[in-house]
Amino acid sequence: MTITVALVTGLSLSTVPAQAEPEDVATIADEQAALAQDLGTVAADEGLTLEEATARYGWQEDFVTFANHLQDTYPDEYAGAAVTDDGAAWVAFKGTPPAEAFARASGVPAGVRVIADRGFSEAELNRTLTDTYYGIRARTDLVADTGGDYDVETGVVTIEVQPQAGLTAAARQHLKGDLQPVPVPGSPIQIDVNVVDQVEQATEAYVRGGGYLDLPDDGICTTAFTVKLRDGGYGVSTAEHCGRGQTLRYLNHGSSAYTTIKWKGGNENIFGDFAWYTRGSYTAARTYFWDYNKTRYVDQVKRPVKGIKIANFGRTTGSKHAKVYKVNICSGVACGLTAMTKAGTRGGDSGGPWYWGGTAYGIHRGRKKMGGTWRAVFTPALALAQTENPVYER
Repeated sequence: MTITVALVTGLSLSTVPAQAEPEDVATIADEQAALAQDLGTVAADEGLTLEEATARYGWQEDFVTFANHLQDTYPDEYAGAAVTDDGAAWVAFKGTPPAEAFARASGVPAGVRVIADRGFSEAELNRTLTDTYYGIRARTDLVADTGGDYDVETGVVTIEVQPQAGLTAAARQHLKGDLQPVPVPGSPIQIDVNVVDQVEQATEAYVRGGGYLDLPDDGICTTAFTVKLRDGGYGVSTAEHCGRGQTLRYLNHGSSAYTTIKWKGGNENIFGDFAWYTRGSYTAARTYFWDYNKTRYVDQVKRPVKGIKIANFGRTTGSKHAKVYKVNICSGVACGLTAMTKAGTRGGDSGGPWYWGGTAYGIHRGRKKMGGTWRAVFTPALALAQTENPVYER
């Protein structure tokens, strides 16, 4: 299902009082200008010229469209895609790639390597991860916390397990064996259960910042996108852990005025960490803040692909960017998340938008330590389609 939301940075929605006119189009960057802004930011941060940044990252939206199409069309065969550190790109399949993959690959400016015979699909990897993850997480007699991900190239699923504090030394010693699932005969997918002292991860809801969603307990968050609600009308999305059934205050940048928004529903489970709220007394705009007091339209919604560069806005840390590290990871109670190559986010950024140009990519959740590095983690914006409350696009 196509998502229709309007990304809204710092506060999920860029709205104005109902009696006022909506934001003037003249204040909104069009799709090409939005892309140029993001490329300019990357160029400055990485010490590149704009031409070099465009050559390195300017084609990635074409690649994401290509990869998303193949994943949607051939879900049982699609085995992942990525942009590599050297700027190349690949897409893989469980068995023989469809002819369309080769035909469309040539249409991506950077060219795409098509890989055959991985032996597993990404859908199978993700099912194995989530089935194993929630099965282990349910062992509350042994397990205090969990994290999980998979390697789309090797087919290895990894589950991190933090033991319960009261376990005996003998129980801890045998924990890995007790939780290791029985291998499925003939399956190329491997599962590794790793016992660690602590699963390091955190959501980012209750830290003071410069503000847009104010929580009843004095916590703060950021909103992501405006949405078309299933029951009619419009609302706004953020992270479920920010509110969980509560009534929140929404504020625009640089304003002490607010409207009260009410929780309509949400998930913090296998589908990710996201919720949707009413719009209060404000008008829901099809725009989002991509930086402080700077707005742009959402033109489309896409699924993230490993290795692409995207950006995030949070009320505490503003606008910054990173590359996609892994898709479909698990953190705490939530799965279906995307992890980035670095963090850069802090408390109060939860619920904020992940974007590139005019494309909506995700709703920020928090941070997780993976491979010894703290990494930002978000829910793909397409998860909103599972609720039939799609992103509000232009």
